[in-house]
Amino acid sequence: MKLAELDEKIRELTNEDENSRPFLCTGSPIECDVAIVGINPATATPFWPYWSTSKGFDKGAWLKDYLEREGKVKPTRGRIEILCEEMKPLRCIELNLYSRHSARERDLSKESRNVDLFNFLLGAVRPRIIVIHGKTPAKHIGSLLGVEIEIETPVTANYLGMNLMIIRSKRHFAFVSYDYVRELAERIKTHLE
Repeated sequence: MKLAELDEKIRELTNEDENSRPFLCTGSPIECDVAIVGINPATATPFWPYWSTSKGFDKGAWLKDYLEREGKVKPTRGRIEILCEEMKPLRCIELNLYSRHSARERDLSKESRNVDLFNFLLGAVRPRIIVIHGKTPAKHIGSLLGVEIEIETPVTANYLGMNLMIIRSKRHFAFVSYDYVRELAERIKTHLE
């Protein structure tokens, strides 16, 4: 899939909503190795100003904007950044089950709980590894892929002809230590060898 095709589809699925954040990554989202999947974005830092079909996503500029808006790195963001760093040279993409931002899952409207964008991106990106933090995405992915996802137990599945390794964090990233995230990255990389 080309970035222009992906762009067209994400614009269609989000209605170009300024409150939607389809994903975060550095550069092209296509064929990122690791998909880090949460429930939904917690902050309102916009997606669209940092996305282009020529360069992909400018996560560095997005992070700068995030820090200016939030004043500090929040717990979940801090753990995601550590996981991405520890997973190098594997490329990471952040996906959320729901693309609309809210501080808490329960604050999302029924209309905001649409998984079409997530399902599309999972097939378009084609990651080799899915790291889940949160009960809701674990339940959806388990149902989508027809597998039982247990905490900290790697499981393999096939989705649209691609083999995936899935692992679920012991808790949402907001509630685990930095050391836990580093150990999780090491376990995943060891599993791949």
